[in-house]
Amino acid sequence: MDTPAVVRRLVALRSRDRVDEGELKKMTDAQLRVRPEATLAAIVHGWFEFRSNGYPDADILREIEARRAQAYGAEPLPSDLTLESYARYRMRLEHPGEPALHETVWVMQAVQLVSDVLAREYGPRGQAPGLRSLDWRQTLALVFAALVFIVQVLHPAGRLLVTRPGLPPADPWHYGPLIGAGVVVVAGALAYCGPSRLGRWAFVLAIAVDVATIVAVAKLRG
Repeated sequence: MDTPAVVRRLVALRSRDRVDEGELKKMTDAQLRVRPEATLAAIVHGWFEFRSNGYPDADILREIEARRAQAYGAEPLPSDLTLESYARYRMRLEHPGEPALHETVWVMQAVQLVSDVLAREYGPRGQAPGLRSLDWRQTLALVFAALVFIVQVLHPAGRLLVTRPGLPPADPWHYGPLIGAGVVVVAGALAYCGPSRLGRWAFVLAIAVDVATIVAVAKLRG
């Protein structure tokens, strides 16, 4: 995570005690790293790291708090312990003189902003990209890609490699483009299921290439 860039966005997110836009742009990375908003970014980052290492949700925040308490002393935790409530607790505890950082709405938006950034690296909610972390659209994309792979890659490849008595030899100019387009669709689906923000557009482009290829091959055969 590019911490200075994220902290800059968190500072700009304030609705109270706003920092002048020109002053914010002039802040160096070192200045941004020691701002109070960097504490919130570090908390969310720590949550994602623990989550990616298999820690259960109930233990992550207590583990983070135990490390803080070891250095600075124990404090009572919020009764409704969530990532947002814990982040607000830390803002109030460590920066009591800045009420803008204690606002529920700001904390909620700030946690969401940092989470969105980290989800590209760790996967949704700290889970590494995998079948359990996919939403229904990504699952559907994988199923579609699997069907395309069977129909456009495995079957045509078999026709090119295996000849049967009574069947004319397969024309590579017909089957080759279909195989290539099928591979492109599979690659696009995998990109869509990955952490890249461009994955969805890669998948859409792959489908467009596949459709154009099928149309071109159909015209060539006709």
